[in-house]
Amino acid sequence: MSEISMDYLLAGVPAKAWFTLSEAANLKGLNRKTAYNRRWLQPNGGVPDAMVGGRRMWSRDSVLQWVPKTDAELEAENLASSPSPTTER
Repeated sequence: MSEISMDYLLAGVPAKAWFTLSEAANLKGLNRKTAYNRRWLQPNGGVPDAMVGGRRMWSRDSVLQWVPKTDAELEAENLASSPSPTTER
C-alpha cells in the first residue's frame, strides 16, 4: 500500500459515515465514469457495504482503506480474489 499518513488522509475526507461511488471516486481523484465502468477500481472490488435509500454505499472505513491504493494494487487484489477460469471439455 502507498505510504500516506493517516492524518494527511483524514484531513481531506469529509466527516460522514457513508459515501456513494461518485463521492469516493472524487476523494481518490478517479474519474466517475471510469469508477462506474471498472468495478475492480471501486472500493471492496465493487461490493457495497450497504444500500442506503436504494443506492450503493461504502462505509468511511472502506473508503479510507481504498483511497491510498494504486490501480496496480487494486488490480492485483481483483485477480487474487477472482476464481480461476476453467475450461469445459
